[in-house]
Amino acid sequence: MYVARARMPNPVSVLIFATQPGQPAVPLLSAWDLNSFSWIQRGTVQDMMAFMAKVRAAPRRSPTNPQTVAERTSPTQRQSVSENQFTAHVHARPAVDGVSGVLISDSEYPVRVAFSLLNKLLEEFMIKVSKTSWQTQANNLALSGNIPSKGEGIVKSSEFPQAQEYLARYQDPRQADTILRVQQELDDTKIVLVSARRSRSTTRSTRSCSAARTSTSSWKRVAHSASRARCFTSRRASKVRAHTP
Repeated sequence: MYVARARMPNPVSVLIFATQPGQPAVPLLSAWDLNSFSWIQRGTVQDMMAFMAKVRAAPRRSPTNPQTVAERTSPTQRQSVSENQFTAHVHARPAVDGVSGVLISDSEYPVRVAFSLLNKLLEEFMIKVSKTSWQTQANNLALSGNIPSKGEGIVKSSEFPQAQEYLARYQDPRQADTILRVQQELDDTKIVLVSARRSRSTTRSTRSCSAARTSTSSWKRVAHSASRARCFTSRRASKVRAHTP
C-alpha cells in the first residue's frame, strides 16, 4: 500500500513487542509521529505501520499461521525489512528479556542510527518497566490469540513516556548521532572553505583584470604621447626645411 505524503518523517513509529519462543508477538508499547501526514491519512498510515511491524515476509510455522517480523528475528539478532518506501528495523533482545523493538522509518534513514535508537530504548524499557507487570497478560493474549491488530500495547504510554521522547529526539539523525553530527560539521566546514577559495580566486581574477586594463590604458597613453611627439617633430622638421634658402 502506498500512502501519498508531502514529506516523510524520520522515523514514523517505534514499537516494543513481547516475544516468547513458539508464541506470537504481543505489542507492549508504541509511539508515533504522524505530524507530516494529513488528518485524513493518519489513521490509514498508523494501521499500515502497525501491520508492517507485525506482518512478516515469509511463513515459517505454516502458510496459515505466518510469523511476524518480530517473531522471526532470533534473540540478539537484528534485521531490516523494506516495504514500498518504508523500512522496518528490528532488534531482538536476549531470550531471557523476551522483548523486541521495531522502528519504522523511510528507506533513507541511517541503519546504524535506527539500531542505536532501538538499543537505547530497549535498555531503558527493561530498567524502568518491570517484566512482571506485563508478562502474564502478554502470555494470556498470545495463548488466546486475541492480540490487538493496530499496535495497541499492554503498557500505557504514561508508564514509559521515553518511547515518544526517543522518537522525537531521533527525527534528525544528524543531531541524535555523534558521528553523523561530526560528519555534518566537516561537510559544512568544507563548504565554507570552498566558498572562501572561490571568493579569493574571484578577487584575484578581478584584480588581475583591473591591472590588465590599467596596464593597457597606460600603454595607450604612452603610445598616444609618442605618436604626438613624432607628429610634432615631423611638423617642426618640415617648417625648418621650408625656411632653409
